[in-house]
Amino acid sequence: MALDIHGVGFIKADQIAKTMGLELNSPVRVKAGLLYTLEKALQDGHVFLPQEQLISKAVELIKIKSEVAIQGLEQLVELKLIHIDHLNDQTQVYLAGFYYAEMKIAETLKSFIDQKQTPLQDLVSSVFLAGISGKNFKKLNEIQYSGINSAILTPVSILTGGPGTGKTTTLKTLIDILEVNEKSYALASPTGRAAK
Repeated sequence: MALDIHGVGFIKADQIAKTMGLELNSPVRVKAGLLYTLEKALQDGHVFLPQEQLISKAVELIKIKSEVAIQGLEQLVELKLIHIDHLNDQTQVYLAGFYYAEMKIAETLKSFIDQKQTPLQDLVSSVFLAGISGKNFKKLNEIQYSGINSAILTPVSILTGGPGTGKTTTLKTLIDILEVNEKSYALASPTGRAAK
C-alpha cells in the first residue's frame, strides 16, 4: 500500500498490515521499510545513506534483525529500486532514481568545467574595467567581488555560505551585471526560501 497508493505512508500501511497478520520479517514489509527509511532521509536532505546507518535505522523502525534487513537490501538491488555505490571505504545506498540523477548532474557539471572559455568572458572588460553603477555592486566586499569575478571567468561556480553572509547580494549583483550587458540567465533553487 505504501508503495502503490499515494498518500498512504509506510507507518499507516504497516499498522494495517500487522492487523491483517503480516509477519514482521515479511520480505514485502522489509523492502517497504528500507525504501521508507531512504525516502525519509531525502526529506532530511540526504541523497543516500551509508549502508550501516540505513540498516541501523531500518532495524529500529521495523523491529527486525540486521540480517533480515541486509536480505531486503539485496532484493531491492535485484529489483533495481536501489543502487549501492562504494566510495572511500563507505557503502552508500541510494534510491535508484536519485543515484542516476546525481550521476547526470555530475556529468553535466564536468562537461561545463571542461569548457575552455565561458560565455561571459567578454563581460570582464565591459564590467570590471568600466565598473557598474548598480546599487548592489557598491555593497560588495572583497570576497563577494571575487566570487562574481569567478562566476564570470569560470565555467562553474558554487556560491556557499551561512545565513547573512551576502549570498543574495552577490547573486543580485551578478544578475545586475548580466542584465546591464543584455545576457540571458535562468535561476534554479532547491528550496522554497532560496527560490524567493
